[in-house]
Amino acid sequence: TMVYRDSLLGEEFAGDAFVCEPVHNLVSRRIISEKDGVFTARRSANEASSEFLASSDSWFRPVMIRPGPDGALWVADMYRFVIEHPEWIPPEWQAKLNLQAGNNMGRIYRIAPPGSQWQVPSVDFTTVSGCVAALASPNHCARATALSMLASEPEAAARLLDKAYRAATEPHLKARYAWAAGMLPGQAEAWIERLAGEGDDRLRAVAMRLCRRVEGDVLSLVAAAAEDDSPLVRREAAIALRGQTGD
Repeated sequence: TMVYRDSLLGEEFAGDAFVCEPVHNLVSRRIISEKDGVFTARRSANEASSEFLASSDSWFRPVMIRPGPDGALWVADMYRFVIEHPEWIPPEWQAKLNLQAGNNMGRIYRIAPPGSQWQVPSVDFTTVSGCVAALASPNHCARATALSMLASEPEAAARLLDKAYRAATEPHLKARYAWAAGMLPGQAEAWIERLAGEGDDRLRAVAMRLCRRVEGDVLSLVAAAAEDDSPLVRREAAIALRGQTGD
């Protein structure tokens, strides 16, 4: 399962979930929506009687879907005749089947809008400033790579992320910078306290997610968030509270 957090496919697909189903030779798409902290999924109106990707080839076995560096969807097709474990196949059937058929095969599909060109964003991952700048990119792989690279220079990253957080005006960007900063060694608790008092509920929700990553006692902050006006924050607080109490 994967939630699409890129831009190449267009806004229509942003935030949609894609689920591989190797038994039935398809990839299904669901539109995710949130209300009062509860997430639901529904089919797209133009896929009411179809699937996002399906094949009449019974050997088509999609097992993983991920965004590629260009923002397209990449699907790994294991491509096998039989995918059931032999333990669940009666011996008389095992004698008739080639259980290894296709073990030297496999495919990767790239799914992109018609006419789109292969283009990877130019990002400077060799500098901390370049990695911080990449967090604002619409490209998922650029953001994920930048996030992992920032840990190599935590002190410089902490300073630049704090600066970027203060300068950002859009809550989703502030949330990215705050999450990246809170992931750095020794930074989580300070950012939890900082975000817990923010006016935007997305930032307070990030504080609760960071609570799951610290070993220190943040129980009082988590408990206070359980009374938050936002259902989103209360849901994240409930998840964090379980990690703090073990119940």
